[in-house]
Formats: sequence, C-alpha cells, structure tokens
Amino acid sequence: MKEMKLKSKRLLKALLLFILITLTVWIACIAKCEYITARHIGEFKNIEEIQGADKVKILSYSDSYAEIYCIFTARSKNDSYMSGNRFGFTYKNGQWISCGWDTIWSERGSADGFVWPYIR
Repeated sequence: MKEMKLKSKRLLKALLLFILITLTVWIACIAKCEYITARHIGEFKNIEEIQGADKVKILSYSDSYAEIYCIFTARSKNDSYMSGNRFGFTYKNGQWISCGWDTIWSERGSADGFVWPYIR
C-alpha cells in the first residue's frame, strides 16, 4: 500500500513537472513573439497582404526572412467568419516581398491547423 502511494506521488510530480515545463516553453515563445512584433511591426505596415488584418503577429524574423501570422474577419452582407493565415516574406532590394502564404484555420472550409506559439 505504501509503495503504491509512493508511485502515485512520483507520477503526480512527473505530470506536474511536464505541465510546468510545457507552460513555461509556451509562455516564453509567446513573449518572444510579442517582442519581435513590437520591435519590427513598423516594417510591415504598408504591405498589402496584411492590410485589414484584425491581429498581426511576427512569428520569426531575420534580416532576410520573416514569417507573419494574421487573423482576418471576412464580412459579407449577411455573414462574417474568421481565418488565421501565415505569410512568408523575403527582404530584397530594401523591401519585404511576399514569398507565399497558407491558411492555418478557418471557421469555414477545411483548414483546421494551428500555429506555434498557439495564438488565436
């Protein structure tokens, strides 16, 4: 009986440690994303692909490449729905140029992925 309680305590400690480490990594990734966004968002203000986004976050940034996550609300006369899109940009000749995009999730259609760090 005593041995079983000891195993249960060890399992509980391991589970709590796992949750704590996971949350710490997630929070650190969100903090990095917020820092990168605050520092570099001005460089992307005039880029057509992200104009009108409800939320813009820079996921990664270097001197030659940036990955940006945007949430858009599509509105029609009778309806609206949201989607999350990831854009890639390369820096050439003094400007950021789109090099691709994909829809991560959408309230309509079949896109149902997620982006790391998880931001919705």
